[in-house]
Amino acid sequence: MTDPSQITAADPDNANSGGAPQHTRTLLPPEHWQGFDQIALTPVDPAHPQEVLLSTALPVILLLTLFTGLIVFIITPPAAIAMTLLSGFALAMCLLLLWRHALAKTRHYGVCQHELLMQYGVFWQRRISLPYTRLQHISLSQGPVERRFKLSTLRCFSAGSGAAEIELPGLSTPLAEQLRQHLLARSGLNKDNELAQRTEDSLPPAPHASDNRTER
Repeated sequence: MTDPSQITAADPDNANSGGAPQHTRTLLPPEHWQGFDQIALTPVDPAHPQEVLLSTALPVILLLTLFTGLIVFIITPPAAIAMTLLSGFALAMCLLLLWRHALAKTRHYGVCQHELLMQYGVFWQRRISLPYTRLQHISLSQGPVERRFKLSTLRCFSAGSGAAEIELPGLSTPLAEQLRQHLLARSGLNKDNELAQRTEDSLPPAPHASDNRTER
């Protein structure tokens, strides 16, 4: 009786050589599946939340100043309405600061053997897995506030995608450069292996010993 957890498929190499199909795929039961949450991810640099707080506070202060000038000197509504508008806008900016700070604390990443993992989210968590075989381009960037905290942002672009599939901020600059070099090496190794496999598959099968005998 055939085991339902195993599927036997024809092996093209054995089929060409006249052998029986030997390629078997084994199906894993659910209890053997490895969940994303079972992998211990690494948090970003502890200075990242403070960097996000400062980089968000600067434009918030500028917007609050411009909005106050607009209300007081241009629109000039009654005092009660002006205070309500300014209070509501200030509250919204404070909530934005708290949200960005909390989101920065949730960023984690994992460097696995075959893929790069990233996770973030306060109420709704997003988990991204990018196999090294899909890596097309890797870049590092560093804004003025990031430079103050000696942090960098790593961006990974996949084949056929115009935007970065993984954007990982909050890495110390030496670690970000080390991770970039590692990803480039892994991506190049996988591409070399894929090219070698395609070259091997395109070669004609080797003749059998019986084909080399000369008839007399």
